[in-house]
Amino acid sequence: MPVLKGKDYAVLLRPLGAVEDATKLMNVKEVTVSAERGRESEDTTDGSVSSGEALENTVSGTALYHTEDSLAESIEDAVVEEEPYEIWITNKKNVNPEGQYRAQYRQGYFTKHEEKGEVGANVSYDWEFTTEYKRAKDWMSLPEGIAQNRAAYGFHQPLTTDPADDGLAAGMNAPTGV
Repeated sequence: MPVLKGKDYAVLLRPLGAVEDATKLMNVKEVTVSAERGRESEDTTDGSVSSGEALENTVSGTALYHTEDSLAESIEDAVVEEEPYEIWITNKKNVNPEGQYRAQYRQGYFTKHEEKGEVGANVSYDWEFTTEYKRAKDWMSLPEGIAQNRAAYGFHQPLTTDPADDGLAAGMNAPTGV
């Protein structure tokens, strides 16, 4: 059985609700996909009672900062402006007979952007994306062959023809210009 390598990931993103193709995050060095839910236990006279805490579902990574890449700056702006985004994390090795890639789809917010530069080294930036609600999994098309699955915060394709018009998009704050 082949082992998934870090180079097999592809990360695509776009502002939530934008009617445009998603942009591939370039020069990614590292991607971390994390789901965490704490559990609390409380003793009672009838025994221990356990309850779950809220789900914390994040994607984070490190990428090299290219001098002509405006996406890093867009991520920083999204943190500052609290602009919601869509993000797809794909496994480029898992392709179905129709040529679609297995992917996770999320809506949420970038919560971190941090540039790091050392003398003599490439400048990189760390980013973190926090998922609102839960992630969805489906097959994803790259600009050809669109698979529609929009049911109740479903899986959106990273294509102009499938903008997110559910979930966070309905409750997005309009920019005030301030």
